Amino acid sequence: IIPAPALTMKAPLPGPIQAGAVVTGNASSKRGVSEVELWLNGWQWGETKGVPFTATNQPATDYTIPIPGEVPDGVIDIVMIAKDDIGVETKSPVITVTKGAACATADSCLPGMKCEAGKCFWEPAVGEIGDKCTYPQFCTSGICLGEGDDMLCTKTCVPGTDSCPEEYECIASGASGACFPKEEKPGCGCTAGSGVAAQSGLLALGFLLVLRRRRKR
Repeated sequence: IIPAPALTMKAPLPGPIQAGAVVTGNASSKRGVSEVELWLNGWQWGETKGVPFTATNQPATDYTIPIPGEVPDGVIDIVMIAKDDIGVETKSPVITVTKGAACATADSCLPGMKCEAGKCFWEPAVGEIGDKCTYPQFCTSGICLGEGDDMLCTKTCVPGTDSCPEEYECIASGASGACFPKEEKPGCGCTAGSGVAAQSGLLALGFLLVLRRRRKR
């Protein structure tokens, strides 16, 4: 049996960090490290692919991932995850740091986040396709699309194929698309048929596709 990847987080140390801080961990695997992910307060905020193999193996490597600037100030629990080519993973121990001041209310966090114990975080996604949403992390698909009060959880699809649930239709925007109810599309007031008018109505919204950057684990 080939063991799970080895992973040791090297930086940062627990305590205060500055804006622009990076997270570094050393990872290796007999099968090869496929990717290393960065998780902050329970959400994935970054990833990097494993280094190429040499003629004999893939060397143990330091992987560095920056903490994105949009991560709000507060207490942050950092975890790195190393995965091999078949998805077997190893999690690092949690390192707790503080960026700026700990949050006191959700007003200083990103949309949809809560503030507890000085941490800004999103709760687990529960929104299914067709549910109303105001931010993408609410949706299990990670996509919240529409305008104003007519935002809906949806998912990507392939135009011209049966890739949406029953009673939904794939509305195209270029080579990709999103699933909308066949009867009515939010923010448009028009039917979501396959004709040019329906697609133009969606495009008139600027195809406001807000992809969830980090998925809940």
